[in-house]
Amino acid sequence: MKNSIRALSKEQAAEILGQQPSTVGDPRWRRRVGLRATRVGRSLRFIEQDLIKLLRRGMEKSSRSAS
Repeated sequence: MKNSIRALSKEQAAEILGQQPSTVGDPRWRRRVGLRATRVGRSLRFIEQDLIKLLRRGMEKSSRSAS
């Protein structure tokens, strides 16, 4: 499936972002970086595409500051 949406756990999201799960679970941190999360039962889920967008924004900012 080419356009499938993957919902990732807090631990999976943290691994992709290079953060601790507790950081990714913090609503203040998520608000500051602009990362959306959905609560499914008692756990948080993150859309993989949102994580990729966040990483790209970070890379764009760092490449602009390096210029």
